[in-house]
Amino acid sequence: MQIQVFPPHPKLAKLIMHISVLELDGPESYLPASLNPSIMLFIRGGVRVIQADGSLLDCPRFILRGPFTLPAHSLVAPGSLIVSVGFRPGMLHQALGILPADVLDSF
Repeated sequence: MQIQVFPPHPKLAKLIMHISVLELDGPESYLPASLNPSIMLFIRGGVRVIQADGSLLDCPRFILRGPFTLPAHSLVAPGSLIVSVGFRPGMLHQALGILPADVLDSF
């Protein structure tokens, strides 16, 4: 697993907290609970989230994730490459016009 974190462009720093590039070799990953939503793009590979009932949810290639009140357990395809753009607290609505309550605990 390799994780790189980059600062946003200065013109976007008011809205975006960071940009992360994650290279994951599988098979499992735990995403921590976070009150900050993020946009995730799966460049290569993919993720299946293990739901509370044990069923698997295939994540689409491009998702708006969170905020999350509980950690997420997922299965990661080997060689997955993910780019994540994390929003600053309270900035999702200003950046995209989406209320955090509308995407709470959703993938």
